[in-house]
Amino acid sequence: MLFNSFVFLCFFVVFFAIYWSMPRKALYWQNAVLLLASYVFYGWWDWRYLSLISLASLTSFLGALGIEDKPSYKKPILFIVLLVHLGMLAYFKYAGFFVSSLMLALNSIGFKMDVVYLQIALPVGISFFTFQSLSYAIDVYRRNLTASRSWIEYFSFVSFFPQLVAGPIERAGNLLPQIQQQRYFNFENAGKGLQLILWGLIKKMMVADVCAPVVDSIFSNSETASLTELWWGIFLFGVQIYCDFSAYSEMAMGLALLLGFQLMKNFNYPYFATNIQAFWKRWHISLTTWFKDYIFLPLGGSRVGKNRLLLNIVIVFLISGLWHGANFTFLAWGFYHAILYGVYIIWLAKWQIRVPTLFGWFFTFFCVLVGWVFFRAADIWQAGTYIEGLFSPQRGFSMHYVDVKLLMSLALLVFFEWLHRHHSFGLDLGSAVSQPIRWSLYLLLLTLWLVYANFDEQAFIYFDF
Repeated sequence: MLFNSFVFLCFFVVFFAIYWSMPRKALYWQNAVLLLASYVFYGWWDWRYLSLISLASLTSFLGALGIEDKPSYKKPILFIVLLVHLGMLAYFKYAGFFVSSLMLALNSIGFKMDVVYLQIALPVGISFFTFQSLSYAIDVYRRNLTASRSWIEYFSFVSFFPQLVAGPIERAGNLLPQIQQQRYFNFENAGKGLQLILWGLIKKMMVADVCAPVVDSIFSNSETASLTELWWGIFLFGVQIYCDFSAYSEMAMGLALLLGFQLMKNFNYPYFATNIQAFWKRWHISLTTWFKDYIFLPLGGSRVGKNRLLLNIVIVFLISGLWHGANFTFLAWGFYHAILYGVYIIWLAKWQIRVPTLFGWFFTFFCVLVGWVFFRAADIWQAGTYIEGLFSPQRGFSMHYVDVKLLMSLALLVFFEWLHRHHSFGLDLGSAVSQPIRWSLYLLLLTLWLVYANFDEQAFIYFDF
């Protein structure tokens, strides 16, 4: 069920009315309605996969109780929780990749066999809800959190539908207490929530979905595209993936505010970063902090020697690449960013090399764009060909993929994001702008969205992860 669909609008209106019609002190029933709605939302795609989110929730719920009540057995209990969650990910997301890769490797050394490609449907959002459920059990194991005793509250936390299938990856320490407390409708928060939803719809349907066909066309014809077209294609993909993903996160935050919840911020204007470390502090914040807390720091973090630190960085970024998908392109993308990040924090930051802000921004943006080639390419061969073309003047300088609607959408995005780069999101006008002007602007943007948005109900990119 897509946020940018009429079906979701109908679903949310009905749920919203029932949710807030619950008696003020009927927290149990409000959470029960929230849980039911979340399962309807997720099961709309394929009801059979509700068993997976139920299994992840039940395993971590019982596991956390066992860890807390039976501390002498907490290590084997945590191992079982890890095994279940990572086992689900391994089967549904990576089984086909590893089986085919193994067979290709055996063929390369003389063991002749037909390569089998397993076709296993990837459950939407499995990487998100398994990480969210897994972090809860680990936090209870570390005694950073007290285990929940209410299965309805905990299952509602794991399946909370605004952020269920594409994040942000919430921590139990933030979201679970909000589920456990009585909630009241707040008009100020609801107004901010509607602003977030409007800005998310604009970024998704007026920018990302308008960039998508151009990006698809250029990548499909990358062998014959000109030099300028190749750069235009990867620039537009950088815009597309940012607007597509951040739009989902902002709409999730907006929907949550309408229901009385505060979700963590997942993007903080990452393309305005002036170095690669700052970029990763601003991009997909919920995932990068997850990797930092549960992988990087347990490996020793930065409290180790230079060589070990570089190894830790490579491990984290390779896992991050693999988290995004079972393809060598994602591993290459992760390794590429590991090198950039490692070079920066081990040498450049240590030497305190100062560069002009404009140059730092341009170089960071340039490096990130080149990395997106690996992320978008169908395979390593296409990625290599595309990157080679980016630096081949003989490709020429023709351009056939520019139109007024696209340029207008890009100008709208850059104007609001740059103007409000110190605010929480692009349409956060604050109290400095008078109410009549704010409402006039909202009405204008809503009109532009109705006129120029792509209403084809295209899925979000991160549904595939």
